[in-house]
Amino acid sequence: MYLINLILLQLLLNAFTLNWTHFNAYIFPPFSLIPRILQKLEVDAAEAMIVVPYWPTQVWYTKMVHMLVGKPMFIQPHIENLLLPNKPRTKHPLWDKLTLVIGFISGKNSSVKVTA
Repeated sequence: MYLINLILLQLLLNAFTLNWTHFNAYIFPPFSLIPRILQKLEVDAAEAMIVVPYWPTQVWYTKMVHMLVGKPMFIQPHIENLLLPNKPRTKHPLWDKLTLVIGFISGKNSSVKVTA
C-alpha cells in the first residue's frame, strides 16, 4: 500500500520523475510543456496519444511530426474543451483560432513512422 501511495504522490507532484515506458498515456498538456513531453517520450522510449495545437512554425512541431505513428486527426476545439490550466473556468484566448492535432506518437526508434 505504501508503494501505491508513493507512486500516486509522485504523479500528483511531478509526472516527469516517473518512467513512462509502460504507460498507456493520453496527453493534452499545457502548450508550454509540449517540448518537455516530447523529450520525455523519447528518453523513456514511450508511446502516447497526444493533443497539441497545429503550430507548424514551432520548433517542437517538426519533432512531433517525426514521432507520429499513423495519420493524425485535425479538429476544431469546442469552447468547453480548451480552458486555461491555471483558471479552469476561463476559456483559452485562442480557442476559436486554433486547430488541434490528435495523434499517436512514439519515442521508440523501432516504431514505423508515417508523417502527415
